[in-house]
Amino acid sequence: MYFNGRPLTDRKGQPIAVEAESFAVVGGRWLRDGTRIYGQGEVGPKPTVYWYVVEGADLESFKALNLRYARDKNQAYYITSKTIRTKSPAAFEIVPELRLNYRDGTRESLHDVSVIARDREAVYFFGARLEGARPIGFRDLGHGYATDGEKIWFLEEKMLVETADATTFTVPGPGEPHVQGRPSGHCVTDRYQPYVRGEPCDPKKYVDDWRPFFEARADIKDWWWHKLVKDN
Repeated sequence: MYFNGRPLTDRKGQPIAVEAESFAVVGGRWLRDGTRIYGQGEVGPKPTVYWYVVEGADLESFKALNLRYARDKNQAYYITSKTIRTKSPAAFEIVPELRLNYRDGTRESLHDVSVIARDREAVYFFGARLEGARPIGFRDLGHGYATDGEKIWFLEEKMLVETADATTFTVPGPGEPHVQGRPSGHCVTDRYQPYVRGEPCDPKKYVDDWRPFFEARADIKDWWWHKLVKDN
């Protein structure tokens, strides 16, 4: 059996026996026949595609949520052959990632490729539970940051930004002056200090970097930048 012009093979490169008569696409990277559900995984530094049987999947209720997650009436699934033992499978849903496009000034909500999901009890990142995150209100902020309204995470490192003030945490978006991190990355801020890759930075070293942003945002007052400029 072939999908997108390539044979369905397992992780060892061996062909998978599929019922051709009932073979169908569920959605995204999920397939089915009359008895089983199949998921598409990747392995290796130069990803090699393989297929696997989604063990325990319910054929009648199985639903592809995007290219990475799926659910049925009993549990949820991540594309790396991971079963997620959710207590609320009917509530399991995708949290869209946010792409900030500075060239054309747009914000893209990315649903199909998102690696973030939630149910009533937890938030999941690449199929693993993000410890301490509240699912209600959890959203992506762009540039790898996310919030549940009370806490901030730098998702790339699965790191809770413990010093961040969630109520004022700001990721400069399209149409606002972009602040480059040093030596790399994107610089973000809250009312107390700037951050690069989830780590707090010395505000005194970023006064000039943030000047265009704060001068453009007259609605923001009495943050760390204003205090340093006033003192100087």
